[in-house]
Amino acid sequence: MSDFWNAYVVVIVLASILACAILLYVQGKAKFTPGKSMGHVWDETLEEYNNPMPKWWSWLFVITVIFSLVYLALYPGLGNFKGLLGWTSSGQYQIERERMDATVKPLYDKYSAMDLQAIAGDKQAMEMANIYSSILSDMMDAFASIISNNLNVVMKFLASVTILLSLPTIITSFYGMNVALPLDDRWFTWMLILGFCLLLVGVTTFIFMRRNWF
Repeated sequence: MSDFWNAYVVVIVLASILACAILLYVQGKAKFTPGKSMGHVWDETLEEYNNPMPKWWSWLFVITVIFSLVYLALYPGLGNFKGLLGWTSSGQYQIERERMDATVKPLYDKYSAMDLQAIAGDKQAMEMANIYSSILSDMMDAFASIISNNLNVVMKFLASVTILLSLPTIITSFYGMNVALPLDDRWFTWMLILGFCLLLVGVTTFIFMRRNWF
């Protein structure tokens, strides 16, 4: 990545996180008059009130900002910065390739020290060649079938993830309405809602896994 795009990505990412943090700070310092109407009325009786944002909602944003900073510190995400863990997709691929090479290496050490004529006269080597040739042919047919089936698998997974994300969205959207709700004035409400959302998502995930939807 060039220096320009590196700086561009870093500025955009950090500016977005900083903007969220400033918004949270400003909202936390703002003065509200609970129950006071803002003068906006819809459908004759629906009024907009000057109520503060629920504390649990503010803490969810704080957790999001902290998580994003920790993630960007550990993993690639800020331009050319590789992260403290040094993780890369190419590095992960290399590790898996070396692990596979270590597994199959003993099978080929014997034949790497032999010349071609000796290998051609080795019955076990010829049987292995025929077996692998048959395996490769079958793999090509299987790969063609897998490609056509992968789309269905991906769509099923994405549909399951969408359902999981919609559950906490419904609950938090309900508590995000500007009307009086149970426990909306208690400081621990956000923890109850977050715990309930996590419990609901966990139970749903367990059901999906039991049905092999993941």
